[in-house]
Amino acid sequence: MCAGDIYLSLSNPTTLNTVDTSTTPFGLNALGTASTFYDAMGFNVVDGFLYAWDDNNNEIIQIDASGDTIGIGVPPEMLAANAQNVNFNAGAMDANNNLFLGEGSAAGGNNSQVWMINLDTFTATHITAATYIQPEPGSIGWANNNGFGDMAFNPVDSKLYFRGASGNDLFTLQPFTGDYYRSSAIGGRISGPLMPSNVIGQWFDSLGDLFFYQADGNVYRVVINQPLTDATRPTSELVSAGASVGTGDAAACSYQPAFTKSISQGLAAPGDTVTYTFEITNALPAGSIGDPLNVSLTDTIPAGLEIDKSSITVSGAAGAITDATVDGSSDLDITAIPVGPESTVTVTVDATIPTDAAPGDYTNQATL
Repeated sequence: MCAGDIYLSLSNPTTLNTVDTSTTPFGLNALGTASTFYDAMGFNVVDGFLYAWDDNNNEIIQIDASGDTIGIGVPPEMLAANAQNVNFNAGAMDANNNLFLGEGSAAGGNNSQVWMINLDTFTATHITAATYIQPEPGSIGWANNNGFGDMAFNPVDSKLYFRGASGNDLFTLQPFTGDYYRSSAIGGRISGPLMPSNVIGQWFDSLGDLFFYQADGNVYRVVINQPLTDATRPTSELVSAGASVGTGDAAACSYQPAFTKSISQGLAAPGDTVTYTFEITNALPAGSIGDPLNVSLTDTIPAGLEIDKSSITVSGAAGAITDATVDGSSDLDITAIPVGPESTVTVTVDATIPTDAAPGDYTNQATL
């Protein structure tokens, strides 16, 4: 299952790390060091491998969970365009086995290249800017004529988001049409903490929030408001301040299950019944590493409230639920919930507040 692991590649030769988000500041766990230097990473949800551009051998490589690499060559379309000699330092992958590579710099400014490589057929398509969506004054080329700092694929709107190699402009690209959009300047028009331009990598989570990892170790989250317009500027926040890591790249599995929880009413009186609603979304396509996706839901309802086991409902599941239990009166445990590809399962349960309940706040945390 895609667990939302975050990977950070550092140094030359490259060491692959996972980012430990359970600590503050975030920590790094080294997986292994390759015999080469690579950049432009993307995580492939189809087979569970990372893919990147090998700068020393000028080819695409596959990277396993221990950091070992295997060269897989260059598609003939890129060889015909002499693209194997391009400095690719921006990479991302979608959920359909497509690797995207962006050029770090190019003579002539807006000649920076973007390629889409299908790993099933090992064919490549050169993406060119078709339509500039936002009507701002002046001519703006690829990434503000400065190449690509890094890019990431948003699982919510199926667009690539990328920064200019210099400056803090944030762009979006629809890779199948070539339409692109200058959404804002990160250091100027995104609301929230300002971010300097020394970002070494970026990735999305399954909710469509964009994360930036800086060379100084700081990590920012940028909330991408949908739809993205001038009136809905992204907002940023600092989520971790860490030690300097230098140069590198970042990638993540952006299709981990999304899990939300809500309650029917925030204020309730003794004797009332409240309904808890849980939604589990599997954004992965059929045939990926998340198909089938089986998850377990656990929640301890606040002490004093009583669960009505007969009220438990599960809708949208890809198969039968065989084990839904309530331990005592307040521990909810549902195992092996089958969530189909690109679908959402909704679970509801009622809990009653005793007539002699004391006033106060009642909180609980569900886990998946």
